[in-house]
Amino acid sequence: MLKTEEKGLSQLKESLKTLTSQYKCTAPDLNLLQKARQLTIDSFWFYAKSNEKETKDHFKKLNKQIALLAKNIEASLSNTSLLNELFLKDNPDAAWVLASKLKNSLGNIEQWAKSDWNQYITLLQKGAKGDLIPALTSKSYIVAKAFENSPHGNTADAIKYYEQAWNTQRDGDAAVALGMIFADEYSDFYDLEKAISYLNRGIELGSCPAMTKLAHIFISGQSSDDFENERAAFLLCQRASKLGDDEATFLLACCYESAYGTRLNRPKAIRLMISLGENYNTYTQLFLGREYISGRFLKQNIKNGIKLLRSAADNNSEEAILELSEIYQEGILVKRNAKMTFQILDNAVENEDCGAEIFLALGRCYLWGIGTV
Repeated sequence: MLKTEEKGLSQLKESLKTLTSQYKCTAPDLNLLQKARQLTIDSFWFYAKSNEKETKDHFKKLNKQIALLAKNIEASLSNTSLLNELFLKDNPDAAWVLASKLKNSLGNIEQWAKSDWNQYITLLQKGAKGDLIPALTSKSYIVAKAFENSPHGNTADAIKYYEQAWNTQRDGDAAVALGMIFADEYSDFYDLEKAISYLNRGIELGSCPAMTKLAHIFISGQSSDDFENERAAFLLCQRASKLGDDEATFLLACCYESAYGTRLNRPKAIRLMISLGENYNTYTQLFLGREYISGRFLKQNIKNGIKLLRSAADNNSEEAILELSEIYQEGILVKRNAKMTFQILDNAVENEDCGAEIFLALGRCYLWGIGTV
């Protein structure tokens, strides 16, 4: 542990001891909560800047203790009438605490009544002008998140507050949130150039979701399709996967499977897919189902392969539906079952998004009497 870190740890422990004593011996107030929040942030930054695991563990443990104290102090501010009185006297810190208490009492913001939402957002907007420091993120980000997550909010206001959080406080979470909003192709706010710019800011700050989203943009072809972007997507997936992001691991497997930004490596793609679980998503079911049936890179297990194809078909994978219907029609891997072929295709056309190839295959069944008689 460096001398500066040792000194910092000692000071933080002493400050925690002092705050704990004040919390136990005096009535908690907004000033005490402010001190606890600031101490939470100070301990986190020591943790973030440290390079040694043992040292990081010390600061992480201390950060949790301080965060718990801050939470207890806020919960102890039970004299809501006093807070309301301070709020009416234009005390923004009181408004912020009242907003927090309201949110905790109401639960999931997506289910709030319009009147509760209006009260909450009014308190938040007023509280954002105060000095009270939220834990590890900016007030503007919290306000923006409220606008984005509530059915009573709107994306335009969310963008305004996210941009404020990024421009004034360089809030990395806000940059990632903006990147996600601008990357949505089906949104009125779709702007690929802005999306890539904000996601890159988030990546610079180590955000896994930003890495994965930018990789997805490159892989899906939203951006220019060139080798430089292919390689960038692969490296982003690799980096985020190592940090434990499952979606990045899935995209990394797809890169190895299709030689996107790297050399073709099907066995590695299989290992990555299996690490996520055979039923991670529809494509994983389809991909591993095929591999179990072929037996080229996995020990052949036709029963499990067909089971996975059926799961993918149940999730409306057209490729799985067609392959499964052909397996039962051909009768090579399993006993021929024309009625099963027909049933698989007939069930599939009930899906309103069903593709032309499935309708064509079902038409052949009717034309040639496959499973219909």
